[in-house]
Formats: sequence, structure tokens, C-alpha cells
Amino acid sequence: MGRTVRWWWWHTAILIFIYSTASASALTFDRYHTQSEISAYLKSLARTAPNFTHHHLGYSRQGRPIEYVVVSLAPSSNKPAIYLNATHHGDEWASTEALLRLLNEITLNFNSPFVQSILSRFTLIFHPIVNPDGHAKHSREDSSGLDLNRDYLIPGRPEETAFQTPETQLIRSLLERYSVRGALAFHAGMEGVLYAWAHTHEKPRDEYLFRLLANETAKAMGVKHVVQSFTDYQTQGEFIDYAYMRFQALALTIEVSQDVTPPPHRLPLITAHAVAGSMAYLLKLAEIDESTTRRYSENQLSLERR
Repeated sequence: MGRTVRWWWWHTAILIFIYSTASASALTFDRYHTQSEISAYLKSLARTAPNFTHHHLGYSRQGRPIEYVVVSLAPSSNKPAIYLNATHHGDEWASTEALLRLLNEITLNFNSPFVQSILSRFTLIFHPIVNPDGHAKHSREDSSGLDLNRDYLIPGRPEETAFQTPETQLIRSLLERYSVRGALAFHAGMEGVLYAWAHTHEKPRDEYLFRLLANETAKAMGVKHVVQSFTDYQTQGEFIDYAYMRFQALALTIEVSQDVTPPPHRLPLITAHAVAGSMAYLLKLAEIDESTTRRYSENQLSLERR
């Protein structure tokens, strides 16, 4: 099967995967969800499905709970993890809805070949609201006026100047519990896919893999803007730089919509495109790692035969 034909087959299959279950969704995506609704949904998944575990990570500066859900084929799975987060910037509500839509589709299609092929290789961590205080007041920054996506440790930054907020400290502690292979940070305010580095024009060591994953993600989303984050705008202390520096995670920023909080009637299409892009990323990364494992096994077998 040619590369173009194969991509269109996967793209069409992913869209069918999304829209075929829209009427049966546990959540609907024609409106924004409150934090209490999101919390109730996350807890309900853990109560009804053995492969979903709900976790309380900690509290925001103003005392709001920070929660996440882990999805895996086995509760004690030690598979590499993919960490997915949203709403570093509290006014980017569309990013949280996009992440919830992805979790919702994986829930409804848990036994599908798509989901099973991903979970056979990865554990998925869903963190819908990084900045609950900003989300509550529809503000980009947290309650003290800090931009959480400028608070991470990156190459060349003194460690004592990073992780000044409880929210990013909690993310650091969460990621240190897992073997993080990849990450998606959902944002809103443009449409596109960005990859590390954000703090320097230097190319990352894994630029080929970054571009491969970013292009697959963007094509599935139906967007064309794919660049190294520095080229889009230079920033210091972004999450994707930290994830790549600390864990060698192939982390992308997915910008899901031009508006940070688009009108609710646009959410079904925006979130569907974000799910298509996310699924393409997950499937492509699984394919890359499967190919790497296969080559390693073949090389080992060849050495043993010598």
C-alpha cells in the first residue's frame, strides 16, 4: 500500500472512529464543561471501567483539586507513558474540551483495534486542566498572575528559577513516576503543531522524529502549520522543552483553534479534528517504537547466530 493511500486510509478510519460514536458519547461537545462536571466524569470512568484509574494529584494555589486519569491494559502496567495535558493557559477552554473528547472516544471505543494497538504499547495519562484557577476565572495566568507554560526547567535555566507554581511542581512529580515516551500539550489561540525547542533555534537531536510525528498530527487535523516552536515564537520555560530535556519525551504542542474559547457551536468540529490529530500521533509513535523494537530483535538474533 503506497504511503499516500495508506495515510488516507488511516485518516478516513480515524474520522469514522470518531463520528460513529458521537450519538453514544458519555459527554457531549456542543458546550463547555464546568470543573465539577469534569471531575465527576473522571471519577465515573474509574468506577465503571477497570482499565481507568482516577488520581488526585494535589491542589492549585487557590485550593482547587488537580486530577488525572490513567488508562492502561493492566493496572500495574510498566509500559512507556504518553502524558496528555490541557489548559496551561486558563482561558484556553477549547484545549480542555479537545482532551476530554479524546478521552471520551477512547472510552467508548476501548476494544477497537485503534485503541488496543495503542494501549498494547503505551499507558495513557490524561490531565484535562493544568491551571484550574485560571480556568475558573477565564484568565491565561494562574491566580498569582504567572504563566504556567513559562515555569518549567529548560536547558540553561537555573533550577531555582523554575517550578515556582504548585501546578508545575505537581506535574514534575507526576512525570517522575513514569517512563515518559511522549506528550501532547493542548493549547488554543492558533491552529498548528509545534515541537521542541521553544527556547532556542538549535534543532533537537530527534528533529526527524519530531517532524514525522508533527506532520502526521497536522495532516490528520487538517492544518498546515508545522514548525519548531522557536520559529513560531521564542519562549523560555515551556512544557514541551522540559519534557524533552528531562525525559527525552517526543512532546508536541497541539494548537486546536484560532480562538482560545470559540463559540460552543464550533466545539464538535474543533474537538473532532483534535482527536484525529492525537490518534494519528499515538498510532505513529506506536508504529515507530514497534519498528525500533523489531529491528533491535532482528539485530540481536543476528548476533546470536554468528
